[in-house]
Amino acid sequence: MIENYYTVKEAAEKIGCTEGYIRTLISQGKISCQKMGARLNIIHSAEVERIRSMPYRTGRPRKYSKICS
Repeated sequence: MIENYYTVKEAAEKIGCTEGYIRTLISQGKISCQKMGARLNIIHSAEVERIRSMPYRTGRPRKYSKICS
């Protein structure tokens, strides 16, 4: 691949999450990427390191009931 850039698959492997999570972050605008052709997104290595340092939450967000408040 181009130096200092990762594909979605490579970024997911580097970060330790799924490709779907990376694609979700891209669609939410939390990761900036560049389109290469019709189907290939490439992500700069600085973006990968920035996302890697973010906390990774799993599961659904908790729903607090009136008892907890």
